[in-house]
Amino acid sequence: MFCGKHDAAVDCKWRLNLPAELKGEFEKAGNECMFAMADNGCVRMCPFTSTNGHDKPDYKLIDKGNIAKNKKNGSSRITIPEMFRDSVSFHFGNTVTVVGMGNYIELWPRPSGHRQ
Repeated sequence: MFCGKHDAAVDCKWRLNLPAELKGEFEKAGNECMFAMADNGCVRMCPFTSTNGHDKPDYKLIDKGNIAKNKKNGSSRITIPEMFRDSVSFHFGNTVTVVGMGNYIELWPRPSGHRQ
């Protein structure tokens, strides 16, 4: 279960460095993630699992619009798909607040230098 708020950074290759507190949940689920755009414009992420050879998310993301799947780069870096790079989540640049929402996480914009 994902919970709490954590500061995170996206590098110049659009790889999100997952906070250590959330890394374990993604590792348990395998090496793929699903991305979706929320109604408020921020990016939602959840781990993907495979059941009977068919990929499906462990839970349903509310938004049924833009959805993408991507593999993790190593144990804690996840590349943000190109179609989500202009989202509200990255309004202030490469720093985001990762918010645990139970079965998924949301990426919220965070102005540079802003600490929670």
